[in-house]
Amino acid sequence: MRLTKASSNFESDPKYRSYSIAIDKCLKSFEYSNEWADLISSLVRLMKLIQQYDRYDVIPEKRLLGKRLAQCLHPALPPGVHCKTLECFDLIFRIMGPDHLAADISIYGPCLFGLLGPSAMTVKPLLFNLFETYFLPLGDKLRNAFLGLLQGLLPGLEEGSEFFERGNNMIEKFCQVVGPEFFYTCLWQVSFNHISISSKICLLYLNSTFKASPVPDAEFYTHNYYRTQGLPLHLKNNCS
Repeated sequence: MRLTKASSNFESDPKYRSYSIAIDKCLKSFEYSNEWADLISSLVRLMKLIQQYDRYDVIPEKRLLGKRLAQCLHPALPPGVHCKTLECFDLIFRIMGPDHLAADISIYGPCLFGLLGPSAMTVKPLLFNLFETYFLPLGDKLRNAFLGLLQGLLPGLEEGSEFFERGNNMIEKFCQVVGPEFFYTCLWQVSFNHISISSKICLLYLNSTFKASPVPDAEFYTHNYYRTQGLPLHLKNNCS
């Protein structure tokens, strides 16, 4: 049976206190990892520990935990470390449940949102699975973090990408759960505010969307955003 209290209510639970001490000790081991193999060993120990206490849906030291996992997703590390880290995220999100994930998305989300572009082909399917399994069901609760998530998904739409179809389908699903108006507003914000490959991909996606039939949501919300916000911002950026 899984306990679903707030972490402050677990303080009187001696088993949870033991869990907290063990997590803190385990996370400190990451500081002494000199090789990527050491990181994988630390991740394996962390997963075993979390599984041992999986009756608690609140994992102790969550900010330090998020920091250590983010370090394991550094682009310079090999795909094996990234894959093992995503396995750890899968375990954590499954135990936390959607309510805790929504509350802590600022802790765990950013390092995942920036991974799709630089990650290896063996990593991308695991990352897509995380987004689809745990983030998509959050629906409106994603809104505060959606700009970061959307920008992170856009590399999956690069022309010729092996995962183009899956990336495109996933973006369409997120459009439905957050609402078309909010989605296209965010898409244009990314396009105008990030003068990079993200901007190019945004425009390619919008162009392909307009060619589909019918696409009233895309045309209406894009026109409305460009008229009320996008055009003034475009003029400001080009006239300053």
